[in-house]
Amino acid sequence: MRTSRWLTGLLVLALVEAAAGAELKAGDLVTVNKDGAQIRKGTAVVATLNKGQRVKLNWVFKDGGYALIYYTIAGKQYAGYISLKDIDAPSGAEEKAAPSCPFVADDRVVVISKEAKLKVGDEIVGSVPEGTVLTVQRVKDAWIGVTTEIKGKPTFGWLPARDVDYSSAKSKEKAPSGKDSQEKPKE
Repeated sequence: MRTSRWLTGLLVLALVEAAAGAELKAGDLVTVNKDGAQIRKGTAVVATLNKGQRVKLNWVFKDGGYALIYYTIAGKQYAGYISLKDIDAPSGAEEKAAPSCPFVADDRVVVISKEAKLKVGDEIVGSVPEGTVLTVQRVKDAWIGVTTEIKGKPTFGWLPARDVDYSSAKSKEKAPSGKDSQEKPKE
């Protein structure tokens, strides 16, 4: 009888640990669930994220309800904290669909490399200058599919995800309207 109680106790403990494993943890790629989600450093708000943006958790403070993340603005990386209420845990399908790219379709991004090379297959069809705002149309591995103007014509092609970043939350520029229109932001 004691053996069965002991085994039942182990089974219950294993189930509790399995349920806890489904919670947020360091390394998870999570999705922001509201516009204006604040990234804080101490009590100061240093940036905001929009619904649908994805971030990687580096540390989760469950007692405090916050997670440490690293975010990039203008090619520089910073550390900050985001409320666990402002993010959704990854689903297994999302994690497998785009493990090496933090972007999803309809994300607004800005080119952060000097001249990002737009490719169709193995051919470079043009370059996109730094500061150009684009709308992500498709994602495949570490590449984003976008349409931009090359030699005066709208051209669909692929850019390495490392060459773009989310527009700065502190930026006052608005991305151009229209799903397929991209232009350099006004200064």
